[in-house]
Amino acid sequence: MVSGFDIAVNLMIGAVFGAVCSVLANGRGRSPVAWFFLGFFFGCISLIILLVIPDLKVAEQRRRGMQHENRRLREQVRKERMVSDARHGEHERRFAAHDRALGVDTTSPVPEQLGHDPQGSAGSAPPAAAAPGSASPAADHAATQWYFADHQGRQGPVSLSALRSLWIAGTVTGSSYVWCEGMGDWSTIAAVAGLEDQLGAG
Repeated sequence: MVSGFDIAVNLMIGAVFGAVCSVLANGRGRSPVAWFFLGFFFGCISLIILLVIPDLKVAEQRRRGMQHENRRLREQVRKERMVSDARHGEHERRFAAHDRALGVDTTSPVPEQLGHDPQGSAGSAPPAAAAPGSASPAADHAATQWYFADHQGRQGPVSLSALRSLWIAGTVTGSSYVWCEGMGDWSTIAAVAGLEDQLGAG
């Protein structure tokens, strides 16, 4: 027969386990009341289970840290996209200004843009100015009639002496596009072998 003293001891032990579980549960993000009763009735088993299961406060801190990092990364991506869009817009404006200056349309397909038959039918104009190609200039630049491109578009033909006057005046530079009979495509003056030297020779 269970005596009153044994009951009191059991109640005291249960209360101690309940209190310990309650304090630990509160520190681990769990209900202190629920774990008090679990500790009171199940004693040491409840205490072991409480120490084994995940700490909710640690999990919550980890979750908040991940949310903060995700927000930071999203903001970084948004800023990088804004910078990329701004650069793309600036490049588009520069290309448009370049097209207007040379009288070309770089948005057209490459074969149309480059005009691969600059020596077409008699009397036809040379192709529109395009990106520098593999120029094969005539050996004697002085005996050549030159076309050139400036801010007004395609100009010419002019003699080498006239082209030299434009060079001295700064109307054409090493980056200006030129074309003459015998060249496949338009090319910059600097890319035509010997031409820049002859223009600067005076």
